[in-house]
Amino acid sequence: MSALGDNAARWMAWLTGSAAQFNIGYSQPRRWTFLDVARTGDGTADMDCSAAVAGAYNLAGLIDPFPENEETWTGSLRPLAAARDFNVIPWQQVGNDPDNLLPGDLLLSERDSGGVGHVAMALWGDAVGEAWIDSQGSDGWDDPDEPVGDQTGQETRQIPYADHPYTAAGLWTHILRPPASPAAGPPRAKAAVGRRTGPLLGVDISNHQAGINIASLGADFIIVMATQGDWFTNSCFDEQVNAALALGGPVGVYHYVDGSGVEAEVAHFLDVAGAHLNERRVFWAVDWEAGQNDAWGDEGYLRAVVDAVRARTGRRGLLYASSSVYPWGVQAATGCVPWVAQYASGDPVGWDANPWSDGTWPTAGAIHQYTDAGRLPGYGGNLDLDVYHGAVEDLRALTGAADTSTNTTTASNRRSGMLLIETITPWGATAWALITPVSGAVALDPQQAQAYNAATGYCGRVPWDHYELLVREAWQRRNDFVRALGGEVRESVDTATRKFLDAIRAGRTGSDSDNRKEDK
Repeated sequence: MSALGDNAARWMAWLTGSAAQFNIGYSQPRRWTFLDVARTGDGTADMDCSAAVAGAYNLAGLIDPFPENEETWTGSLRPLAAARDFNVIPWQQVGNDPDNLLPGDLLLSERDSGGVGHVAMALWGDAVGEAWIDSQGSDGWDDPDEPVGDQTGQETRQIPYADHPYTAAGLWTHILRPPASPAAGPPRAKAAVGRRTGPLLGVDISNHQAGINIASLGADFIIVMATQGDWFTNSCFDEQVNAALALGGPVGVYHYVDGSGVEAEVAHFLDVAGAHLNERRVFWAVDWEAGQNDAWGDEGYLRAVVDAVRARTGRRGLLYASSSVYPWGVQAATGCVPWVAQYASGDPVGWDANPWSDGTWPTAGAIHQYTDAGRLPGYGGNLDLDVYHGAVEDLRALTGAADTSTNTTTASNRRSGMLLIETITPWGATAWALITPVSGAVALDPQQAQAYNAATGYCGRVPWDHYELLVREAWQRRNDFVRALGGEVRESVDTATRKFLDAIRAGRTGSDSDNRKEDK
């Protein structure tokens, strides 16, 4: 798949689908006006079929853009595309099967080749996006009073490939397919359709983005500010989180530390965000900055906040800070996912799956906030844009249902330090482990896991490498405890961990994988 084609398809999907709120209609006389809407995220405009597909590629970062004038039309599109290294494929080689199409493919019906003079773009699945015809059933030249925008919902539209009248009639003539590996162009943008396995593109918002249409942004994940200190609450918090959850991807909620007091800050954050943190697609984050922060410079304070949130939620979260002052010691000690701010410049920029960094901090498994001057279709102001260097499954591993209530039994069990974790093993099986404060790790069968889940609260699913790490740390605490009591450690951390993992591989649980007897 071409990255350029994928990106252009996202723009086309936005223009013909979720952009209905901006009322983009069909008109040949006004066919390029949609570009202003796309670039500003505001307004009403029109486009025609050739301007739509050419403009989508230009917005996507085509290095040699299609001419945004009368030179680009269905009769010139094939040579214009060929000059830009598009592959020209006879339509007969694709036929009626949408599986033969790739996102970004241009479906051309060239009049001189036996077609009718039309072009559309393949999206995902069997969908095709196109500018079709105005509300008067014409091209717009004969209707000077035709209002701007889509009056029918069909002037610009998405339609299944098989249902398109030109597919059934065999009127497509060529497929114009973008090059597989185009040279790097301007920052890429995308529309609100489809899911990627990674990198994932995200945006973090607060009350400063009140009224934002989250669905129009095309983000793979959203992070919403909940609180600051012990006093401030984002007035749009519930509205923004619910809108983000409706998109189906992972959602984060974050707290801005200001030094109001550890317990007071944590209590305020969980009071506001606790209900959402019980949802399985929501993770938490802590924001550590110098501004409006009386605790700045005291990483012990930060550690206490993070530890308290993790203890109350039963799972790890994100730790945000600037790359130049990032508290890597706290991140390592708490196991938080790094969320690092590092900007190439202050210039406006769109989506970028591979933004600049100076290479001094690890990117694998981290979130990079690469600009605070992000510009996306559907919003006219600046945005904080992020890229997650991992798969969606990894990000979702941070989420889970956790009881943040003050139920005495649950709270008591959390204070005991027991932690229930779940993972999918490399061989596809589900495994559970009960991590204890000083007694190592115990493998559980499904019934035992269900019982401990009800008794202790649920940590959620973690990746296999995190599962191994937590098990290893459990055996390290066990050995440290034995030494503190003056006992003899008869088994190394490596050996205990290996035996535990071997037992998991063999499908054994309970006492079969519990090595504590060897310390007696």
